[in-house]
Amino acid sequence: MDFPKSPKSSAAPLSTWTKLAYGAGGIGSSATGSMLVFFFLFFLTDVAGLSPALAGSVLLLGQVSDAISDPVIGLLSDRTQSRWGRRYPWILLGALPFGLSFALLWLVPSGNPWVMFAYYTTVGILYKTALTAVYLPYVSLTPDLTRDYNERTRLNSFRFAFSIGSSILAIALGTVIFELVEGVTDRYRVLGIVGGLLCVVPALVVVWGTYPRVMASEQRRKQAPAAPALSVLQQMRLVFSNRPFVMVMVIYLCSWLAAQLTATVMQYFVVSWMNLPSTTFTLFAIAVQG
Repeated sequence: MDFPKSPKSSAAPLSTWTKLAYGAGGIGSSATGSMLVFFFLFFLTDVAGLSPALAGSVLLLGQVSDAISDPVIGLLSDRTQSRWGRRYPWILLGALPFGLSFALLWLVPSGNPWVMFAYYTTVGILYKTALTAVYLPYVSLTPDLTRDYNERTRLNSFRFAFSIGSSILAIALGTVIFELVEGVTDRYRVLGIVGGLLCVVPALVVVWGTYPRVMASEQRRKQAPAAPALSVLQQMRLVFSNRPFVMVMVIYLCSWLAAQLTATVMQYFVVSWMNLPSTTFTLFAIAVQG
């Protein structure tokens, strides 16, 4: 792949194309996140046939692995040295495993519940790790793209717009797939393939669209004197000593937990309790997302 040449300076305002390319990077994590929240637990119990206890354990172990991989990959990303800079190697190398692992989550490999539990746990951990490997370096591109506070705010508004839009798009795609595909297992298999493509393609768009600006920033960073390094413990102390940040983090955690629980049990309520088809559930999900 041939990339555009890097400019000597990144002082000029960001172009609309750069903002759009950067914003597109939020599609993979948001779209697949919505699919998992609204569809995955129901898929594990009512399609794959896992017991609620085993299905819930799959989700729990995936979240635990995510909590471990986030700081590890974040630290490694900051210390990466390559001709592609610090962030791009992670995005490029993680994009394919990100999409492939998501698609594999929606297969039914066996009728044995323990074999399926081991399979979904392993693939789920791979998915969470690949997601972190792509998403954390992607989000960290913001200070590399611009040093201006207002422009960073506008840049992140593009990311949030794409994230919200892709969350709704993911449920809409589920509606179309459930309408067009007849077999139950086939529906989820197609959903996984579509979600996998949404993981890979936007990641490549991000690299293509932001490459000149980011590489110019990398050149300046290498020429600047190195900043004093803080240990992980010192960084944690700084974070938790910031009381407003801790309060925002707790509020975000509680509100997001409530939203996730509501979204997860909604399909059981619509399909199992109200005896409505899955296509009706997707319309409920779109209303909630909107």
